[in-house]
Amino acid sequence: MPASIRVKLDADGGHGSEARGARLGLVGFGAPPSKTEPGSPKPAELVFHAGFLTEVRGAAEPEPVEVARCSGQLVLESADLRPVFVFDGEPWLTHAQDEDPEQAPYRQLALRWDSASFRAPPPEDLRLRLPPPPEGARYVELSAALSVEGSDEAAVETSDRLDLPLRPIGVVAVETELWKGRMPYLEDPRMFRVGLSAIFGDAIPAAAIEALRQDLLTERFVPPRFVTVRELEDDVHGYYHEGTVHLDEALVLSAKDVPEDRWTLFLVMVEEFGHYLDDQLRRRYSTVGGDAHGDEGSMFAADFIHYNKLVDSDLAFGTFELDDGFEHGVHEYRLDPAHPDLETKAKQLLYVEDQLADQGEVTLPSGQKVRVEFFKIRGGGAVHEDITKWAAILAGIDYGTSLDEGCAWPDVPCSDEDSVETCYYNTWRTLHDEGTLANRSHYGDLQYWHSMAPAGKHTNGEVVDLIVKQLRKWFQAALDQDEIFHVGKMLHTVQDSYSRSHVIRKESKSEELHTKKVVKFQAYDAQDAHKHGEADKIQKGGIWKIPGALDARKASVEILKMYKRKATLDELETFLRETVYPFAPGAKDAEAGGSHQDYRPDWD
Repeated sequence: MPASIRVKLDADGGHGSEARGARLGLVGFGAPPSKTEPGSPKPAELVFHAGFLTEVRGAAEPEPVEVARCSGQLVLESADLRPVFVFDGEPWLTHAQDEDPEQAPYRQLALRWDSASFRAPPPEDLRLRLPPPPEGARYVELSAALSVEGSDEAAVETSDRLDLPLRPIGVVAVETELWKGRMPYLEDPRMFRVGLSAIFGDAIPAAAIEALRQDLLTERFVPPRFVTVRELEDDVHGYYHEGTVHLDEALVLSAKDVPEDRWTLFLVMVEEFGHYLDDQLRRRYSTVGGDAHGDEGSMFAADFIHYNKLVDSDLAFGTFELDDGFEHGVHEYRLDPAHPDLETKAKQLLYVEDQLADQGEVTLPSGQKVRVEFFKIRGGGAVHEDITKWAAILAGIDYGTSLDEGCAWPDVPCSDEDSVETCYYNTWRTLHDEGTLANRSHYGDLQYWHSMAPAGKHTNGEVVDLIVKQLRKWFQAALDQDEIFHVGKMLHTVQDSYSRSHVIRKESKSEELHTKKVVKFQAYDAQDAHKHGEADKIQKGGIWKIPGALDARKASVEILKMYKRKATLDELETFLRETVYPFAPGAKDAEAGGSHQDYRPDWD
């Protein structure tokens, strides 16, 4: 009478925490009788069970739960009646529970099959997916029952049991020294102070900035901790709080294989490092407290990347210890020069004041709810985009890429003024190079593209003359080329004129555009960059709560209607002078430039 069969389990892939799974074999050591017969295959199933333990010794027996099963035929072969399990084929394993996409990653175990006991085994990459362990569990106890024709051959209670440690899963550790040797102008005390003051604000004492510089030079600087968190909002990838940068774990894991996600992760780390520097300068190196205007993190990231020429670099920016539930290893993350492409990278780096304040409430791992500054995906120019989109709908014109890109063009112009494409990378690279179109548009003689006073001395009337001449030229190009891209450029200029940080207008209770009379065109070089952007920031009430947004939409609708009906240049000019840019008494001949007090630097 054959002895009954048992399933033998041994650790596979190492001992202790190095073990990656189990090696299975069949032995005939059980008490007879067996339900198998020599030379007569019978339907059989292997059923895997798992229980979880807090301690290996002295702990109560865990309650085993079914994890998965596989089916086949069991037969006793040869004269020694050796048990052999022949697999039926796919599906190799049927798990007891479906995989939940919200519960990832799962811990997995490799299964190895003794060739003397198993025929036609599954592929070597087959994984046994474990259910989520209870809180505090440190070990899993694996067992495998065997049934023949629906009856127990080896019950789970009498089968081998294998205890394996539960390693940390996901991102185990993050190490980075991305700032070492790369802090802009570290060797130059004056430039270092000027650079950080421009980013973090003039309220920070020069002595605090110099103390930080000395600590960086002598390696006494204490960096932030980098940890990972789960369950952040979809477009939020990290935040800074009290000396610790929190990174979205899902982003860190996907960045291992996706270069675009690796770039995003790098941006998160640099930007949140910028938030850490601001906090240290205000609370450790000085006592001024508070927070810089705008998003100092994104400004620091843009400056850091520009200074170090990292936009097309293969920089190794950190090491990440990962455990995906099966494989455990340390991975070096490098930037990919080609992914994303240069235009995409530059579009993310060009500093545009946030439409939404990058602050919000998060729940820390401790359960405490705090307000933090976070990194979230955002696109530059969303205010112009939204106004133009609605204006197109109201004017009965299709809103497409050409109009959208044209509306962004004055911010990101190509070297050719007549081009019909935007150049984010070229703008990012040449923004501070005198004589380039990007520099002239933002800081020089072409600031009137944004309805602002250009460099040099001009009256308000002369600024309007420049604007009208330019918009006539773009309108003619749009008609001649049947290209609405040029109309988008016009809309950008007109929409900017209703921003309070661009043009000071006389307050009017009337909704008629011609009553919003121009008092002064302001100059960008007379303003604080952070405060300038505050005027166009989308707050809680949405875009139409921004002062001037509805007026900008009305004016945009009229210009689009003119394009639609192919109006004359003189009709356009009359509309611009009498409706968009009408002057308050005495304003036409007054000198343009300067700034409203709300947008001046604190030291002015």
